Amino acid sequence: MPEDWSPYSTYWLIENRKILGAVIFCHGLNECLANSEGHISLGIRPSGRGNGYGRVFLSLTLAVLRRLSVGKALVDCEE
Repeated sequence: MPEDWSPYSTYWLIENRKILGAVIFCHGLNECLANSEGHISLGIRPSGRGNGYGRVFLSLTLAVLRRLSVGKALVDCEE
């Protein structure tokens, strides 16, 4: 893998065969990610918002990052 790349994982949140959301998270940060995107990119479909899915999904993702020895996760939020 090139030195300036970071490995990543993608998890899907599915309920009753319906995709409610997805999270992509980087196992580390390169310069570009540190200055613009951070470790975690998470989205919940509009019909699933307001039900706590994002909070649970973020919590589970942070637990995985801790297992990967990421001490602090950088999260960038957009409105």
